[in-house]
Amino acid sequence: MYRWLTLFFYLLSSALLPAQDRPAVNVTVDRDSISIGERMTYTVTVEAPESMTLIGDPTTDFRDFEVTQIKRFDPVVAAGRRTDRFEYTITTFNIDTFEIPAPGAFVLSGRDTVSLVGRTVTIRVTSVLDTAAADIRPEKPIVRAEVRWWLIGLLFVLLLLVVGGSLFFVVWYIRRRRALNRKTENLRPLVVKSPEELAREELEALRARRLPETGRIKEFHVDVSAIIRQYIERRSGVMALEMPTSDLVAACRHTARLDENYISMLRRFLEVCDLVKFAKYPSSPGECDEVMEHAFSLLVLGMNVSAAVERRLESYGQHR
Repeated sequence: MYRWLTLFFYLLSSALLPAQDRPAVNVTVDRDSISIGERMTYTVTVEAPESMTLIGDPTTDFRDFEVTQIKRFDPVVAAGRRTDRFEYTITTFNIDTFEIPAPGAFVLSGRDTVSLVGRTVTIRVTSVLDTAAADIRPEKPIVRAEVRWWLIGLLFVLLLLVVGGSLFFVVWYIRRRRALNRKTENLRPLVVKSPEELAREELEALRARRLPETGRIKEFHVDVSAIIRQYIERRSGVMALEMPTSDLVAACRHTARLDENYISMLRRFLEVCDLVKFAKYPSSPGECDEVMEHAFSLLVLGMNVSAAVERRLESYGQHR
């Protein structure tokens, strides 16, 4: 009965007071729909003339919610009005539509206590699964792609060409390397020998055959004469193998770089060989050995004569 009388006198006094002098309770929420377990902010603001004083905190019945935090802000006075603000962080784990009853507050005006009432707030709590289901997009229709067989065949042919070309190149490269290796193995260094070295090797080979000891005297003189003649041909360029002895001596005197002493020794050597070859002059193995030594002497003397002639020519060129 007392509560209803207080409310009646409050309404009567409010109706008689100007709008700017009336106290009020305002309720705001940051959202009107939350998911289960999600937090929201419930704000109560008490506005009254500066002459009125708020008694205690506003009373609110959060029967279906759990209050996790309460913030009380300092009163703010502006333009003759006092504002007290309270923020409640609430949550719930029940799924339904709930109503938060209107909060109440008491202010002191002189000696009178004035009761204030806010508004009821409706909050809808939904399940997380419902929210996720709402975000699921419908399935897209299956689009059957057209298979381009000609393109697949073309790519397959190109792949075969690339693989075949690579294999062909590898086989060709391996065979080429093997052929080059075989050619390199078969190559022997070219050794250029002087006419004296060639003639010396031929005379040594003739001596190893031991023709005079087996009675082949004529064959020995034919071979040793050919070796010296070929030596003269290699050294001077005179066609010694095809010339008679007299013509060869004359050619050596006028064409080759040979002095008179060497030409005389060469003439005597060739005449002895000619006597055995053509006149059937009898010769013993000991005389054959002397002919062989004479042939070696022609090589040694020929080397010395060539060196002396070269020195004379160089000296002649310098004096000019």
